[in-house]
Amino acid sequence: MWPAVIGHGAINGIAQIGVLFVKGRPNPLLGPMPVGVIASLPWALVALSILLSRDPLRRPE
Repeated sequence: MWPAVIGHGAINGIAQIGVLFVKGRPNPLLGPMPVGVIASLPWALVALSILLSRDPLRRPE
């Protein structure tokens, strides 16, 4: 559980760093924030691959 806690805290800590380097007003739906479509698409693909795998809860041997 602790790796997930540390990872979540790290993502929250750097969530707005991309906005600091953008001129003007960025589109929050597309990016550069981690809640945008561009950043969420790889996570959605990983979740889909886990969902569609044969045994997602079985440990590798």
